[in-house]
Amino acid sequence: MSVVELRQIRGSGTRHWLWFAALAGYLGYFGYLLFSGRLEDLVSPRMTVFVVIGLLILTAFVVVRLVGLLKRSPTPLPKRGFVLFLLPFVFLPFALDPNSALLSINRGISLEQGAPPIDLTTKLQASVNPFLPKPKPKPVSANGAISPSGIIRLGKDNYYAVYKELYANPAAFAGRMVEVSGFVYREPGDTSTRFIAARELMWCCAADAVVIGFKTSSTRPIAVKNTEWVSITGTLATTDYVDQYTQVKSVVPLIRVDHLAKLTEPDFVFVYPK
Repeated sequence: MSVVELRQIRGSGTRHWLWFAALAGYLGYFGYLLFSGRLEDLVSPRMTVFVVIGLLILTAFVVVRLVGLLKRSPTPLPKRGFVLFLLPFVFLPFALDPNSALLSINRGISLEQGAPPIDLTTKLQASVNPFLPKPKPKPVSANGAISPSGIIRLGKDNYYAVYKELYANPAAFAGRMVEVSGFVYREPGDTSTRFIAARELMWCCAADAVVIGFKTSSTRPIAVKNTEWVSITGTLATTDYVDQYTQVKSVVPLIRVDHLAKLTEPDFVFVYPK
């Protein structure tokens, strides 16, 4: 056997083991995300079942590849381009940082994103006809996500449900106390007394996250910067809002801030639809 042939055999063996290492690395990465709870920073919980299925399939691939290597059975030789599969490991530290997803605020914000759909015709009529009678607030449902009395608290388990209910009928909850946390987002034209207490709504994965939240107003300037996390206690009111995409005006909840505290880190980052 020539020296060239020996080098080819050794080279192919190295490529087989590197390919196995890449598969095993991805298996370990997805397993870590799944069992450490970090998966919710990247995909919505309702997508977890698909990650589990993919993890089982990848496990089978790794086992088959390992058995073939140990038995030295002939397997297709990986192409030289397989090294590209190793490159994503370089970016894993950034992928594991949930706050990197705050880049979605660059896409803009629509406060009604994810809220119950409102008849567009009615909204258009209201925007062009100021004399159109305003609809009366609907009675608060006893079986809704918001209790009939007491402070309305938005947390990890109920944020989206409460958000939808507040936006479906903001006038019905005017005057109620509310507690919510989020990151600061200021739209063009917002003053130091106004900002949006924002959250990122993840439908499927971090790549499709959109910014939602509540407009806030204070009687004095608030020294907070964009993307800083805050906890707010205040009183609910209503205000007019013009959607930057549809240019349609509607009535949305407004939080009149009574107390604000900065958060060193959020209690939860994303909001997920149920």
